[in-house]
Amino acid sequence: MNIQDVLGKTLTNSKEPVQTLRLGQIVQGRIMKLYPNNKAHIQLGVMQLIAQLEAPLEIGNNYHFQVQALGQVAQLKVIAESPTNPNRSELPIIHLLQQLGINPTKIMQEFVKVLMQEKIPFEKGQLQNSYVLLESASNKEQAQALLKEMIVSRMPINDSVFQALFASKFGSFTNQLESLDSVLRQNLATQPNINNGLVSQINQLTGNTNQIPVKQIIPLLNSPELVYVLKASGMIDQDIPFRIWNNRVIQNADNGLMNLNQLFTTNTVKELQASISKLEVIQQHASSLLTKWENLLQQSVTNNVSISEENFTNLKREVELSTLPFTLKHGELRNHPQSLRVLLHHLATLSNQENYSKVDSFLHHFIKESFVQQTKTILEDMGIQYEKAILKDETNPSNSLKGMLLQLIQSSDGTILEQGTKLLHVINGIQLQSYSESDKMIQANLLLPGGRIGLDSDIALNFEGKKTEAGEINPDYCRIVFFLELANLEQTVIDMNIQKRSISITVLNDQPIEGITQSLKPLLKEGLEKLEYYLSNVSVKPLTNQENVAKNSKPTYQTKQQASYQGVDFRI
Repeated sequence: MNIQDVLGKTLTNSKEPVQTLRLGQIVQGRIMKLYPNNKAHIQLGVMQLIAQLEAPLEIGNNYHFQVQALGQVAQLKVIAESPTNPNRSELPIIHLLQQLGINPTKIMQEFVKVLMQEKIPFEKGQLQNSYVLLESASNKEQAQALLKEMIVSRMPINDSVFQALFASKFGSFTNQLESLDSVLRQNLATQPNINNGLVSQINQLTGNTNQIPVKQIIPLLNSPELVYVLKASGMIDQDIPFRIWNNRVIQNADNGLMNLNQLFTTNTVKELQASISKLEVIQQHASSLLTKWENLLQQSVTNNVSISEENFTNLKREVELSTLPFTLKHGELRNHPQSLRVLLHHLATLSNQENYSKVDSFLHHFIKESFVQQTKTILEDMGIQYEKAILKDETNPSNSLKGMLLQLIQSSDGTILEQGTKLLHVINGIQLQSYSESDKMIQANLLLPGGRIGLDSDIALNFEGKKTEAGEINPDYCRIVFFLELANLEQTVIDMNIQKRSISITVLNDQPIEGITQSLKPLLKEGLEKLEYYLSNVSVKPLTNQENVAKNSKPTYQTKQQASYQGVDFRI
């Protein structure tokens, strides 16, 4: 199931949209009543009108009309009779396509049939251009779905818009960024036209950067217990005294960014995020080992003696199977009181639940800041306002991701040109779908690469709400939908409705997560109250059909009131 497929199902209003007639438009209608002088009462979806006809028609029949003139009385031309017999529905469609000068291929018949069934008005030019795009598309089903949306949204039906929307709807922003990054790295030494700024920009979005905002690690300042946990888990060098480590952060607080290798043992933000997300598993392994071996280890430390070879062999095997990272720092675990003392200290540190409440708070802060940074990068640095900036001669858009990408495409060929063009299509698609508004409503869409936040796929967000006098989304009356592809919980949609600052949340997921959501409600409620919002309800519903869920049921996830949730990816 695709991100936009689910969002479409979630956001679709069950009511048929009110149709607005346009010259040249082809609409499906039913003859309700006939009047003298070739006038008729016609129903078009939920709209009814009096029309001037150019041919006699029969009451109760369905027809396709082309709008010839608008005014007090609309003038319609009969193109073809609409299909009424499901077994012979292809005949009127074939006739309609022939009337419009379009080859009635099987794929075009299927496409027009969908438009008719869903009562979607269309124009001759839209069908002609759709024919060209459908015939050349490798995936006909996806192409049909996209072209239908383009017609409904009245977007231009041409190759450039189609390719952009197709790339952003059915492709992956994350995958395209990583593919281009891989190609650029392979050619950096031999291609002088490759902009290092472009590589840096891509790495910021994918998380493959060694630069980390100081704001993300602020909770570690003056918190030796938390730093000791990260040391025991292998994320911070055990040989660095806390005072020195703390001072490094303080000294760089005004710089905004720091090199990861000054603070952590990981090479990229993405690796650090992955390591932090494993802390709960490490804690579980440490607790299990401590429960089993604490007495024996304590005796060894107290009496300054080794343990028996049989016990040590079993201990070493269990430590290695648990993949606790601290054992890799100073080589193999040895059957020596000093080595066993270090092991006991690490196990005690990692098993301390008080420490893990701090770790949980740090993880929450780290992910929040990652999300904020990623959103800021997309809005400010991707080039989402690239064309507007050129028209208004604002800040140089050539420094944006899109600007640098266009320069690369113009001066490249081969694989670089191919991968660069694919990424450009995705960015163009994101731009085309980023914003729309009517007199009273605003809708905005955002697609974020998930790597920096610890995910392997994109995060899709949809915002819609009433428009304020300033032309912005009213924060008191709006709706926000998140789509996430999580490692453990898999596809997850979070639908948040806000009415008079009262928030109702629906979580769509096919896993048994009711216990987890209930345990997190107090924390969510507290966080919202700080922002002067009130949590009214949290409900969980299946994302797909209940029958499919039963066939692919997963084991129940462990839930605890403390900060450890086995199988849960992260808090939202």
